[in-house]
This record gives sequence, C-alpha cells and structure tokens, in this order.
Amino acid sequence: MNQRYIYLGTGILVLTAILIFGLSGAYRELPPAKDTPTPVATTTDENIPEIFSDGDGTIVVTPVLDLEALPDLDRSFVDLSITGEQRANLKLKLAEISTALKEDPNDYYEWLNLAAYRKVSLDYAGAIEIWEFMTEVWTDDPVAYMNLANYYHYTLHEPVRAESYYRTAMQKDPSRPDSYIELHNLYKDVYTAKRDHADDVLIEGIVANPKDVSILYTLARYYAESRDKVNARKRYNELEAIATEIQDANLLARIARDRADYGL
Repeated sequence: MNQRYIYLGTGILVLTAILIFGLSGAYRELPPAKDTPTPVATTTDENIPEIFSDGDGTIVVTPVLDLEALPDLDRSFVDLSITGEQRANLKLKLAEISTALKEDPNDYYEWLNLAAYRKVSLDYAGAIEIWEFMTEVWTDDPVAYMNLANYYHYTLHEPVRAESYYRTAMQKDPSRPDSYIELHNLYKDVYTAKRDHADDVLIEGIVANPKDVSILYTLARYYAESRDKVNARKRYNELEAIATEIQDANLLARIARDRADYGL
C-alpha cells in the first residue's frame, strides 16, 4: 500500500490582496508558505491517509475527497463597504481559488489562500469555516489554530477562546515562537485575569527554544518596560551572548539602545 508525501515549505507568502486593498483587518494572519509543496511519492490508493512532512516530522491527515463535506466553495461574500474595482477583484479571486479547490480539495495552501481572501473581504464567518475545517483535516498543523487564536484575540477580544487555540498551536508545534509571543501579548494586554502569566509563557518558549532571539528579546523588553531591572539585565545579557555568537550586529545595537533607554 503506497502513501503520498508532500513537503510543506516554511517560507511566508504575503498576500498581494492585503497590500492592494489595505483591508488586512484587526488581527494578524498567518498566510500560506511561498514554496509549492513538492510530492516525493504518489499513490493510486485514495483511501489511505496522506502524509505531509515539514522536514522535522510528519503530519498525518485524512484525505479530502467528498466535495459535499467541504466548506462552501460557492460562497463569494464581499462586505458591502468594499466597492468598485476592489470588490470586483476580490470576487474574481475568490472564484478562482474556489474553482482550484473543487479540482484539488487536498491543496493545503489554497485553503489558506481562500481563508485569507475571505478575511480581506471582511467575511470572517467564511474564514472561520475554513480554519476550523483545516484543524479537522490537517490535525497536527498549527497554522489554522494560530489564525483562529489571533481572530479571537484581536478581533472578537475573547481571551479564553484565544488562549485555548494558542495552547493547542503550541502543542502541535512547540518550535514556533509566534504562539508564545502572541499568548504573551494576550495575557499582557487583554486577559487581565492572567496578566501574571505574561512572562511565564515566554519562559516556556525559551525552554522549548533556547536559542530563539525573538522570544528572549520579547521577555527582556517586557521586564524592562515593567521596571524589573534585575530580570531585564539577566535576559538582555543572555540575548547579548546569543547575538554575539551569531554575529547579529542589528540585534546588538538594539540591545544597546534598550539598555540606554531603560537605564540598564
């Protein structure tokens, strides 16, 4: 029995529609990777799960074969506040992506594209429909969970649901720094009942990713802004050691500026 393997690239594609229309919304989207998945094996047996690999592990998913079980691919909602050429272009793009998915409903990146264009069209319900569908199909992939978490965080301001999705994304892939940083932002700015956990979640991220400078910088800056000079100095010292090791002059300059600004 054969199985199909598809490589999932890790690069980031910034959707041109977001730049053209200036309608990216109130939250941050995780767009599809720029690399087209490369098949490394194929199968003629459509009844077995597909296997997707990101280079570090594998993601087992259930084949998507029944069009009736998919999100509504005839949906073409564009908010009435979007008019003229922008509206026409969005309608066209939504139709193009939907047609492609009817032909190949296993296309992970096109599902992310469709969700992103729905969000740009202010069709949040349609975007959520896709993200929730993706969590059921690509069960071990964190991207849809992060999009849902950011939606409940930045748009609906529902911290309990946002926290749950961030935590699930962390479980799916502990190596992603954005899940720790965004949950930190949630605790710090929105979920006031758990504000004391704002540094704890970053420390979790550092334990899982000891060399990740984005998490460590966020923690150092948080302590500096909180006037916790002891912990700020400790974390900036750790950050400086890593920046020196990797010869990151820009990061070293930023550390120096922060130390001067916060009297460290």
